[in-house]
Amino acid sequence: AKKTVPTNSYSLINKHGIVTIDINPIEGVGQVKVNGEIWSAKAENEEKIPKGTEIEVLKIDGVKLVVAPIKVNSVL
Repeated sequence: AKKTVPTNSYSLINKHGIVTIDINPIEGVGQVKVNGEIWSAKAENEEKIPKGTEIEVLKIDGVKLVVAPIKVNSVL
């Protein structure tokens, strides 16, 4: 049987969003807002990502989005 995913979460991969609650792997907390929706999130490499950081969704792990901060190039 084909496993169905009852959300549109996979459409969020590669989308950009913003951290709304600090992502902290030690405490297992973190939340992001992507496409106007709030998701639980964790950092790809167990780093802390502070609230307000722009992130990119890398993949989905269960009900959590796996995200990484977008590295902003300040070089013009």
